[in-house]
Amino acid sequence: MNHSVLSTRSNPPVPRSPVGRPDGQPLHVLLRDGTRQVHNAIEEAELHRRLLEHTLSRQEYAHQLQIYCTAWSTLESVAASWQAKAPELLGLLHSRVPALEQDLERLGASRWPLPEKALDRLLRWREEALAEASAGSPAVIGRVYVMEGASLGARIQIRHLRRCPEVPEEALTFFSQCADRESGRWGAFLHALAARPFVRTDAEEIVLGACRQFEALHELFELCVRI
Repeated sequence: MNHSVLSTRSNPPVPRSPVGRPDGQPLHVLLRDGTRQVHNAIEEAELHRRLLEHTLSRQEYAHQLQIYCTAWSTLESVAASWQAKAPELLGLLHSRVPALEQDLERLGASRWPLPEKALDRLLRWREEALAEASAGSPAVIGRVYVMEGASLGARIQIRHLRRCPEVPEEALTFFSQCADRESGRWGAFLHALAARPFVRTDAEEIVLGACRQFEALHELFELCVRI
C-alpha cells in the first residue's frame, strides 16, 4: 500500500505544535480517513469472503484465533509500558487473551499450526510492535485502535461464524464476549482519542502504526487461506 501521504520520511520535518491535530481534526477522524484504504483491503480478503459466505473452515478459524491471540498478547504487553503516558486511552484495555486461549483449546487448534510463512510474518510483526514501544513511539495507539475496532466488529462476525458448519459454538467465547461488551468500550476509546491533544508528528506516527497493523493482518489472513 502507498502511505506516502502518511509518512514524513521524505518530507521536510514538521514543527511540533501544541495544537496536536493536523487541520484541527480529532485523532479518531485522522485514523478513520488515513486507514480507509488498508481497512477496505482487509474486507476484500479471501478469508473475509469465506466468512461472509459461511465456508470458513475449522482450520482457517483456528489460524485467525492464533493471529488474534499473538496480536492481543503483544499489544497488551506493549500497552502496559505505555499506559502511564496515555492512561485515559490504554487504561481502557482489558485482556482478551484468556478467551482466545480457551477457544483455541476447545477448537483443538494445536492440530493446525500456522503455515511457516504466516508464522514468520507474525513473529516479524511482533518484533516491530515491541521495537516501536521500546523506542517510545506512540504508534502503539494506532495498533490498538485497529484491534479495538476488530473487536467491535465481533457483533457482525459472530452471526456469520455461527453459520459456518465447521466452526463449533463452544469455540466462540472471544467473539461472544466482544459482541456483548465492546460497544461501550469502543465509544469510550473514541471519546478519549478525541479529547487527547497530540502534536502533529505523534498523530502521524499513530496513523502510520494503524496502517501497519491493518497491512500485517491483511497479509497474515491471506497467508492462512486454505487452498
